[in-house]
Amino acid sequence: MDRLKGKVALVTGARTGFGRAIAIGFAAEGAKVVAIGRREMTPSDTEILHPGISTVDYINENGGTAVAAFADVRNAEEVDAAVAFAVSTFGRLDIAVNNAGSFTSLKPLHEMDDNDWDFTMGVNGKGVYNCCRAEVQQFLAQKTGGSIINISSVGGLVALPLETVYCASKAAIINMTRVIALDYAKDNIRVNCLSPNFALTGLTYKSYHNDERRKKIEDATPMGRWMNVEEIIGPAVFLASNDSSYITGVTIPVDGGYSMK
Repeated sequence: MDRLKGKVALVTGARTGFGRAIAIGFAAEGAKVVAIGRREMTPSDTEILHPGISTVDYINENGGTAVAAFADVRNAEEVDAAVAFAVSTFGRLDIAVNNAGSFTSLKPLHEMDDNDWDFTMGVNGKGVYNCCRAEVQQFLAQKTGGSIINISSVGGLVALPLETVYCASKAAIINMTRVIALDYAKDNIRVNCLSPNFALTGLTYKSYHNDERRKKIEDATPMGRWMNVEEIIGPAVFLASNDSSYITGVTIPVDGGYSMK
């Protein structure tokens, strides 16, 4: 416990899923959390981890410190404002988790339209780009370094059927992570990536409750099960903390062995 005590952490996509789990996990380790969502920070109907209460309310009611901010990560001005809000509220920024992501639908390439590409790449690609740029600028201004954690997917490491654009966007995050890590290592800005497997979140709710789809993923995973959303917390805390002080530019699969097949 307290591995992040005194740190200020920004987490995008913190309303549900992995972002919610990471925000709650960071707060439990002593970080002050700025939970960013595109919509109001209300409980999700499909939330599994601590249902019935918003991310920020859960943290504050359980001894942590969190505030909400709103930004569409596709909009650079909104992202810049969210980072500025974090700094004005807590005085600095130490950790950033760029988790906000999107998925449209399962379909073959020839049935896709420009919206599939533009929306998915807008959130997953440009969104991470906008966030990393704003966060790096803040870390450089502070001259204290910092840790950025980008959330990709097992789909950034291997091909998933009927997910051309999603896989392309998540692979882009992985290589973007490497380049930014290379460019700013001298400034003690560490940039790493987590690539989780399928977990029950709002984004995968329908797939999980489709018996055939769920079983396909279970069968393709050496550990034989879907990921529990809270299993992202440990790897994220590790990359955010001083325990990983000499690690940058890496992508850690958190996938039950899915990507090694």
